[in-house]
Amino acid sequence: MSLSQGRLSPSFVSGTLAYTASVAHSVSSLIVTPTTNDANATATVNGASATTPVTLAVGRNTVTVHVTAQDGTTTQNYTVTVTRVAALTVALTGPSGTVSGPFTVTATLSSPVVSFVASDVTVVNGQVIGVTGSGTSYAIAVTPVLGQQVSVSLAAGVVSTALGTSNQLSNILQVQAGSPATALATHEDELAGVIRGEAGRELRAGLAADQRMVLAGFQRFMARRQSNAQGVNGFVPFDITGTARYHNGSFRTNGDFFALSTVGGKQWHRVAFGDFDFLSDSLGNSSGHLTARLAYETQFSEDLMLGYYIGADIGKAKVGGTFNGTQNSVGLSFGGYFNRIYNDKLIVSGFASLGQRQHDFDASNNTLAVSSDYRTATGRVGGSVTGFIERGNITIAPELAFHVARTNVHSIPISGTAYGLTNNNLSLDAGRVDLASISFTPRVMLNMADGYMADHSSKFSFAPKITCETVRQATVSKDCGAGMGLGMAISSKTGNTMFQADLEYDDIGGTKRRSLKLLFQHRF
Repeated sequence: MSLSQGRLSPSFVSGTLAYTASVAHSVSSLIVTPTTNDANATATVNGASATTPVTLAVGRNTVTVHVTAQDGTTTQNYTVTVTRVAALTVALTGPSGTVSGPFTVTATLSSPVVSFVASDVTVVNGQVIGVTGSGTSYAIAVTPVLGQQVSVSLAAGVVSTALGTSNQLSNILQVQAGSPATALATHEDELAGVIRGEAGRELRAGLAADQRMVLAGFQRFMARRQSNAQGVNGFVPFDITGTARYHNGSFRTNGDFFALSTVGGKQWHRVAFGDFDFLSDSLGNSSGHLTARLAYETQFSEDLMLGYYIGADIGKAKVGGTFNGTQNSVGLSFGGYFNRIYNDKLIVSGFASLGQRQHDFDASNNTLAVSSDYRTATGRVGGSVTGFIERGNITIAPELAFHVARTNVHSIPISGTAYGLTNNNLSLDAGRVDLASISFTPRVMLNMADGYMADHSSKFSFAPKITCETVRQATVSKDCGAGMGLGMAISSKTGNTMFQADLEYDDIGGTKRRSLKLLFQHRF
């Protein structure tokens, strides 16, 4: 008895009735040929002609050979158990993240193979630099082409077992080799947060400048009303106001400066003024902003002052944290403001402004360096209503104020360098920053006409404050809190000399803000 594929074990002997054989997975059928010693004897295989192929399933297959002797009555059965081995499979595994240099792929085979060499591996966008291992496990070392997606696979039939079973096609393992684009994708949330954070600081600095602008305008408005009544010249050649502030481990100083002159008669006043603002924190972030504005104000009526302005500003920031770098910016803005007095008991104030800024941003970490020149658009609106209730030397001035501001950043162009490669055509969507707040401040002021010094008057103030604030960046945060302000002002009876000190404290959503403002002014 013989087999068309495989080999009988043991070798055929008429007295041995059971045999085994193994064939490769590629063998799906075979022919069992029984040979009789007598020409009149007959034999069948699985009940069919001996020339009929036997179909083999994967695994054990039993083949029965039935022999009838020449007398036609004597019979004998022989069995052959044929094992068709399973397919030879190859599973490739490797890095799941981005690689920046040579990496290792592990090939796991379902059965041991007789040979596995580098030429058996197919690599796209890379090169095999070595293969080690034995049996069913091999390590493949691959050098990638940086910036590309590397594909590793084994074609069908390149390795085989001792029985001759060749492998099937392996899975295709894809590994991303490091590129500026993948590095940016990994760090885009951090970078967007850095850019939005600086946009938020610029937005707050602009809001603070607008609020000081309106307040200073109101003070000039009241001074002009008094000057007009007393015939005093309101010309101010130059004035500087400064503020120092401590905020959750951060230091901040800001202030304003202005000069005032009359143009076109006494109806219009030209005001050159500006703001400076510096902020630093424990994370290594610091930013400075200098704003200059030229405004024209008019006393539209006895009780209404209107103003409009054009302005320019420059900013410089140092970025700290997971990314380190700098950002320089310049901006232009324009807007208007007003103060309206009703019966000397109620003041309504408001402002609105629009602006654009050009930014030059550079930052890096251990993997990625980015730079970007981009623009942002900003809009700010605010207003307040303040009442005055006088009781002898005590004045109660409750104030309700609101502020709304937005900076649109959206998609900005990025030039990125990573893994020795540079891509100048990247982009990052930083979204926008929205700020909105509403506050109520029932300020109480004590006026002392004679003060502590001759020819001077004093004013003390106490101002509890309730504020609710919404900030929208990548997420939305809504917080409310309370604060307090203490103030003291001493001025000469002539109005030429004034000293002012203000201490403020706010706690909104666990964020504490403290500020100290000192002002000395003398008109020569």
